[in-house]
Parts: sequence; structure tokens; C-alpha cells
Amino acid sequence: MTLRTCGIVGSVLFALVMSLPVALAGLFDDPPAPATKQAPGHVSTQPSATGPESEYRNAIRKARVTYCQALVAADEKLLGQLDVARKAATKSGDDNEAQRLDRRSEAAAARLREDQAALASAQANERPRIVSASFGTGTNWADVTEQVKRLAESSDAVRANPDTLGADPSPGWRKQLEIVYIQDGRRRTVMINEDSEIRVQGLIPAESESR
Repeated sequence: MTLRTCGIVGSVLFALVMSLPVALAGLFDDPPAPATKQAPGHVSTQPSATGPESEYRNAIRKARVTYCQALVAADEKLLGQLDVARKAATKSGDDNEAQRLDRRSEAAAARLREDQAALASAQANERPRIVSASFGTGTNWADVTEQVKRLAESSDAVRANPDTLGADPSPGWRKQLEIVYIQDGRRRTVMINEDSEIRVQGLIPAESESR
């Protein structure tokens, strides 16, 4: 073997040796943990894929709701005070004062109706966006996303039962309804038991349950 041949072979061997660390990189690393699906019922709150503009709009809507709620509370308090004063004027026989209080009460009641309408409008803009809904128990769950969305559009409350949701993945077993939704820029999960109701506005479980 000539010197030139030895040099070529040495260069090739040197290149192979230098490439080994790269080829073996990560070979002995721990394998990545497999992605696990969270069991239904897991309550989580995660940021949604919304940008600064969406967060700004949500903040404005929340401020508007708070403002309208304060107006409604003030109107109701004023009406209560006027009612007490009206009864006192009637008891003392002061008809002029009673009539004046009646006019003020009428004006306050009209303002209350306007503020209640404004509050309802502001709250309607805050309705959560339903991502998914599942109904079942254990390992048997049915996708009822479309049913829940449809019910949410036609009524304020959704009842968790097979007849309402059109699915019964585990007949004879007590089931639960899990809803994943986005509100105020965050991803949330809520779960209620079978035969319970959930109010779509804010996705708050209703107090009443079927007997």
C-alpha cells in the first residue's frame, strides 16, 4: 500500500470516527413520554389560542358587564327606597308626596328595564364557545358536542340525560356530562352528573336537579 493510499484510508476512517457522536446522539436518551388523554372529568384551565386583540375584547366585555350590573343594583336599591318612602307617605296621609314618589318610581322602573336589557346584551356577548362535550362513564363515552351546541342555542339550560342528549353509552349506569369550552380567553372544563342541569350562560351548574 502506497503512502497516498494509506493517507486516503486514514482520512476516511477519521471522518467515520468523527461522525459517530452525531449518529449516536440521542440513542441512549430516555424515550419521550407517550401522550396521554386526560380522563373525562379532569378539570383544567388552559390558555386558548387567542391573541392580544381577543383578550382586549374580552376585557372590554367584562368591564361592560360589571358596569351594567352596578347600574341594575343601584336601580333596584332606589326602587326599594322609594317603595318604603311611598308606604310611609300613604300611612301619614300625604297624597302629594305619594304621587311624587309614584312618578319617581315609574321613572326608576323604566331605567331599570333599560339597564337590565343592556346587561342581558353584554352577557350575551360573553357566552362561552363550546369546544367539545362528552356523555358517559368509565371507558364508555359518547360525543354529544353537536347536541349540546344545539341545545345551548335554543335554551338557557342543558339537562344531562340520554333523552335530551340523544345518546346512552352505558345503559343502566350513572353517567356524567363533560363540557370543554373557551371563555375569557381561557380553555376550561366543567362536569355535571346525569339528570342535573347546567346553565349555558357562564356554564354554571344549575341548583335544581330532577327528583
